Amino acid sequence: MKYFILVACLLISILVQAQDLKMNVLSIQAQSIGGDVSYGGYFKGNGYGFNYSRYVGKKLFADIGYGYYQYNGSGDSTVFVNRKTEEALWNMRHIRFGMGYDILKSNRLTLKGKVGALLLTNNLVDEIWDSGGEITLRSTKRITDKTIELGLLGDYSLGDGWSAVAELSRGMGLQRYKTSSVKLGVAYSF
Repeated sequence: MKYFILVACLLISILVQAQDLKMNVLSIQAQSIGGDVSYGGYFKGNGYGFNYSRYVGKKLFADIGYGYYQYNGSGDSTVFVNRKTEEALWNMRHIRFGMGYDILKSNRLTLKGKVGALLLTNNLVDEIWDSGGEITLRSTKRITDKTIELGLLGDYSLGDGWSAVAELSRGMGLQRYKTSSVKLGVAYSF
């Protein structure tokens, strides 16, 4: 029982210290993504996302993000591009896990570098069967793409824990997509 009380007191003191130092950052962002598809063509999308960062040191932080894009793609063969009836609104999702470091910090502006794993999922045409030149079956499925993402984030303090954020990032294209993205939003530190 003594150990339980000791661990509980330690956890509470860490949480209280985190609140005093404003080590948590929650943001909402408008996002735009575009890139090349490894088998030919390109894609683009606009959407929104949520991000949570937690400082684990004076300048080092862990980062997780989740969001949606309206995916629009074009390939060499238009038969494999989704029709409007096959697409849903906000049909591409992303999840990001990573780490970051405060590179430059002044009174109001902080420049951060980020590296992480990016997971993109979206619907694509999976298979097409035809008979005598006529399509008899056309099926879609959700595909997943994993890659490494590098980014630069600017954080401009507006006061009272609020800040404006802008991020430029590049996905390396390890599987299907080589991406570039721009994110603009607001963040709250607590």
